[in-house]
This record gives sequence, C-alpha cells and structure tokens, in this order.
Amino acid sequence: MQEELKFNICGIETSRKRNKEIEGFMERVDQAITPALMYASQYWAEHLEYGSVGSHPLADTGRDFFACRLLYWVEVFSAKDQMNMLPGILNKATGWTNICHFLFRAGQ
Repeated sequence: MQEELKFNICGIETSRKRNKEIEGFMERVDQAITPALMYASQYWAEHLEYGSVGSHPLADTGRDFFACRLLYWVEVFSAKDQMNMLPGILNKATGWTNICHFLFRAGQ
C-alpha cells in the first residue's frame, strides 16, 4: 500500500462525475488497482489484529498511513464499489490501536 496508493489512482480527469458516468472507468480501475493492492487494502487490519501487539514495528507505518494515505485507500474502495467494507476494516484497526495504546501506557 505504501508504494501503490496514490492520489487519483485511476487518473480520472474530473471529480464532477460519478464513477459510473465515466467512460471506461472499470478498465481504468482494473489497470490501476492490482490484486495485491486490493488484498492489502482489504486485509491489513486483520493482519495487525492477529499479529503481536506492544511495540509493534508497524506502528510508525500505521501513523504514516492515516496521515498520508487514508483518502487514497478510501478511493480504492470507492472505485471498486465496496465502500461498505470500510467500517469493519477501520473497526479492526481501531481495536488494534487501542490495545497497543493501552499496553504502551501500562508499560510506562
């Protein structure tokens, strides 16, 4: 996700049209959003959830993601017409963050 998520990932000329109004939109989506990016976008929070907690090496990466790439990530789900997946993924990420924060504070 660090390498592939970017602004206007599908190269759409205007934001004034809905996705389904853009000619060739699905072809652009298929070219721009690789299966690897879609997998990473869907399951990164699960990987965190089932991994270790505490001083996790992904903590800095997570901060970078939320600060710099969150909207690009949302765009992927919008382009794939799967916005309904976002709350569950964010809920898992929030749960992991809360556990890490609790453990970090308890360790001080």
